[in-house]
Amino acid sequence: MTKSRTRIATALAATALAFTAACGGGDDGGDERSEAEDAAALEEAVRTFTEVYFTDPPAAYAMLSERCAEQSDEATYTAQLEQFAESFGELSVQTFSVDEIDGDTAHVTYTVGDPMIDGGLAGQPWVREDGEWRYDAC
Repeated sequence: MTKSRTRIATALAATALAFTAACGGGDDGGDERSEAEDAAALEEAVRTFTEVYFTDPPAAYAMLSERCAEQSDEATYTAQLEQFAESFGELSVQTFSVDEIDGDTAHVTYTVGDPMIDGGLAGQPWVREDGEWRYDAC
């Protein structure tokens, strides 16, 4: 692995871990969805986000939570994702588990088959906004 790729992977993992530690969310309650339905919808969102993260950065930006989108400049965000895609190629979810769903907030752990990235994907926060799960690690 090149030094550049190692630095990018380390930065990605560190950023994911830092964002995970800093995030929180709220629960507005009142939803009648089953836990299984929530978990299935969440997994679909994570898989989609991971796919577009490496193939369609503007679509990945569109899947950010409102809070994260407010904190991230779209042009900068998409440029960073393009750089990750150049370094790592197309990656997809290899393993997935829901750590916790609490109303409209959730934490998931998944892998993409690259040990340099996988360590930063544990306990990743997601939030449901307007009925859709959104990436909330910012």
